[in-house]
Amino acid sequence: METIALGQCGCDEDGEGRDQDGEGVGNHAAHDLIRVRCWPMQVAKNLRFGLVGPGRRRQGLGPFLAAHVEAAGARVVAAAGRDLARTEEDVLQLSKRLGHAVTAHTSVAGMATSEALDALIIAAPVSAHREVLEAALVAGLPVLCEKPLVAPDELDRVGELLDRFLQSGLLLMEHCQWPLTLSALTQLHPGFEGGAIDRVELMICPGARGRQMIEDSLSHLLSLVQALVPVDETTVLRGVEFTTHATEAASQAVTMELEGPMPSLVARLLLEHRLEQPRPAWLAVNGRRMDREIELPGYKISFTDGDRSIPVSDPAAALVYCFVQFLIDPDEQRIRKTSDDIRQRARLYASVLDVYSAGV
Repeated sequence: METIALGQCGCDEDGEGRDQDGEGVGNHAAHDLIRVRCWPMQVAKNLRFGLVGPGRRRQGLGPFLAAHVEAAGARVVAAAGRDLARTEEDVLQLSKRLGHAVTAHTSVAGMATSEALDALIIAAPVSAHREVLEAALVAGLPVLCEKPLVAPDELDRVGELLDRFLQSGLLLMEHCQWPLTLSALTQLHPGFEGGAIDRVELMICPGARGRQMIEDSLSHLLSLVQALVPVDETTVLRGVEFTTHATEAASQAVTMELEGPMPSLVARLLLEHRLEQPRPAWLAVNGRRMDREIELPGYKISFTDGDRSIPVSDPAAALVYCFVQFLIDPDEQRIRKTSDDIRQRARLYASVLDVYSAGV
């Protein structure tokens, strides 16, 4: 059975990306990420990455994102964390994982200066994101940042940050990988695209509880909506409902109605607290559902509709691949589109949390 290589799928000889069947995928913004050019791996190897947050103490993704960077042909040369002893311990494990030495630092500024970095990956706790983004701006580094972009109490700073990245001509991407699974949905449910989208549902199992699991997961749903329908500054929330406001809630359903340049759409986020792996997840568009299956060890991912199962490459890796490609082949329009997507996502994210806070 062929694996759909998300983010690297079906390239023609001239390097232009196409779908697995050679057809277009409609107007879905997510597939802008998939339509990227292939490049010689030796070009990517010239790129030097720094990683902020190399550990796994808070279920961080740093080591995995670093591995994805190197799979894309670039090299993680340094990592930074606030505590030198912990960072050195994490970097030692990361060096073993990557098969080469990685230098430990306690500041992004020092790391950027001494390591001649080309880009930065932020996988630190969200409370540190804004400070690191500010440091990246000073250092002139493009950034791939784990979602959410900033802590909830700093969402009013997102617009200013995005403006400064744009003014500097620097790419800023938020690590929201679920849109890159939509190519699997079109394989399992051909024909859903091209028509009106009136319902998007996502079920995932975060490690947090209560409000925290909403904050950790909401960007995934919003990025899917953006990938499926136009979302701009005229898009508004007409209603947001939560099944619970319990502080330690282990399950939650967030339902919202959005209106804007697209017809009214219902988006629903279903959350179930779970720590053990693999964690179940599913995605449905207009009732057409696919469930994620993960085979351990090896973390082999596939999606199924109950009858058929389609293996896919890791969408998190595909998003890193796209980030690396955009660094090699920079495009001002792409930088602006990515920035606007983050801006609108942050605005809707803040609105949903405001409604939640009002009900506590």
